[in-house]
Amino acid sequence: MQSISILSRKCKVLFGIICLYNLSGAIAQQNNKLKKSDSILVEKLIHKLNLELIGDNLTKKQKKNAGLVDSLLNEYKEHYNNGNVMYSPDKSFKIVVIDGDGVGGTVYNLYTSFIYFPKKSIRIPDSAQFFPVIRIYQLNNHNYLVLHAGLTGSGNYLYNNFSATLFAIKNNQLIYSSINYGASSISPLKGTISITQNQFIMDGDEKANRLFNLVYNAKSKNLSYSYISQPSETQKPILHTGSFVYSHGTLIFQKETKRKMK
Repeated sequence: MQSISILSRKCKVLFGIICLYNLSGAIAQQNNKLKKSDSILVEKLIHKLNLELIGDNLTKKQKKNAGLVDSLLNEYKEHYNNGNVMYSPDKSFKIVVIDGDGVGGTVYNLYTSFIYFPKKSIRIPDSAQFFPVIRIYQLNNHNYLVLHAGLTGSGNYLYNNFSATLFAIKNNQLIYSSINYGASSISPLKGTISITQNQFIMDGDEKANRLFNLVYNAKSKNLSYSYISQPSETQKPILHTGSFVYSHGTLIFQKETKRKMK
């Protein structure tokens, strides 16, 4: 399992259970040293994506001029600068996430992800991007569950995101699994259960950070979540807690409770 710390995130891995207690800690500290080959790959992808940001008007010689590329990126106010690499437990593939940021009226985050097989790679569509990967679980029948986390939005509308994406690998193709969302408050996404929480909810309250969590128990096959929502500034925050269970290639909603917080 190889990864590189790219955002301020914090996670723990204990007995097959992974918990993200505070998205302002350091991500994926299980192993923050990349293999040399992965480090080279990340650097190449960063350069490739940065060239895409500034367009195709450069000559081959100009594209190799790091100083010129950096100056143009400053002009465009967007750039990629870090990478995260995580291997599946069976080493049949790895997920590479390249991240960066942009500056408009406020700062925002950029993410582009790839899946690498031994003889093939796939660029993930923008509509289904991975955040930096924390852990990959191998389930049955070539099914995998990926836990990943990142930031979306900007300014006062900056959101922590914690996601679990379920898919199967067949013939070096990624096939997203169906999910039974039931009566949960989770918004349907392609093969994904994702919770979000505004960074400014209960700002500075460590309890709010601890309550924002997504946990998979490999023994019970239970995926539990908790997060805080606040419909408006005049209303009390609401704590959502719920769970799904993995069964026969899908995640099935079990229950959810909602409680107004004091």
